[in-house]
Amino acid sequence: MQGGIAVIPLLFAGGLIVAALAPAQSQTPSGTWTQKAPMPAVRGEVAAAAVGDKLFAVGGGVAGKAVPRNEEYDIATDRWRPRAPLPQARDHVGVAALNGKIYAFGGFTSSVHQGAGDGVFEYDPLADRWQMLTPMQAPRASVGVAALDGRLHVIGGRGLDGVTVATHDVYDPATGKWWSVGAPLPRARDHMAVVAAGAVLLHFTRFGTNVYALGGSRYSTALMGVRVAPTIVRVYMLSSVLAGLSGIVFSFYTAAGYALSAVGVELDTIAAVVIGGTLLTGGAGFMFGTLMGLLIQGLIQTYITFDGNLSSWWTKIVTGLLLFAFIAFQQTLVGLAKRPAALAAGGTS
Repeated sequence: MQGGIAVIPLLFAGGLIVAALAPAQSQTPSGTWTQKAPMPAVRGEVAAAAVGDKLFAVGGGVAGKAVPRNEEYDIATDRWRPRAPLPQARDHVGVAALNGKIYAFGGFTSSVHQGAGDGVFEYDPLADRWQMLTPMQAPRASVGVAALDGRLHVIGGRGLDGVTVATHDVYDPATGKWWSVGAPLPRARDHMAVVAAGAVLLHFTRFGTNVYALGGSRYSTALMGVRVAPTIVRVYMLSSVLAGLSGIVFSFYTAAGYALSAVGVELDTIAAVVIGGTLLTGGAGFMFGTLMGLLIQGLIQTYITFDGNLSSWWTKIVTGLLLFAFIAFQQTLVGLAKRPAALAAGGTS
């Protein structure tokens, strides 16, 4: 068995040598390139579509910011001219031409790899006018778009926070309706071992007990003989290590290293912790409660995504409302818990 395995690298190397010595199928590439008139504005990540003998350059980015530019190139005259801009600035927008019109899907709305949108726009070159259509079922950017049998297939791309997806949706311009033609990629779940380790650390170690005490009352914790300053430093150190680990895992998952990918998720993080039962006043909370809060958030986002009739911004709105409701509920419980003590103190006085 070991001898057979040792032969495999030799066979691979031999194949490479044969491929290098074999004559190429075509020694001289065919065709030539000719430089044409440059675009009126310098930008990258431009989407392009052809209608008749005209080419249209839509959207793009300049210095990391999305722009709404739309320019038409005439092949016959080798000239550019500006046309009606996109209703919204878009970067990495997906476009395709169908029946003499151009359709634009999604795209990053705030900056490169940030703020994926779900908007869909139709452009009529004859009228030089854009109109908004039924939004996509989920915000995405960098999608692939293809026209087939009078319908537009929107495939793949990057969703919120730059996460790469394998979604395949179909849009019918005649009816203005969306539908999915294949099962979506199951949402991956990880860091379960970190949750278990965190639960053990909080509930079964002296450090975890000190953290709970510190969250309840810093002054009382110091009176009990707990070293407050070192405990706080260790909490921040643990938070930094876990944040760095999350960044590494997220980079592997998205196959990208964009530093601003997780900007804006602070509200989601706080909401998951509060929904899971952790008091913002400190001293009470559970790791598995936070996990349940995260799952509730995922359920809400999944429902809004697959409903198809709600904008992606409803995810943030519902998360904010839940956060407000749970904070109010927590304050009510804290007030009710303090009332018997206050009544008892009033009776004795």
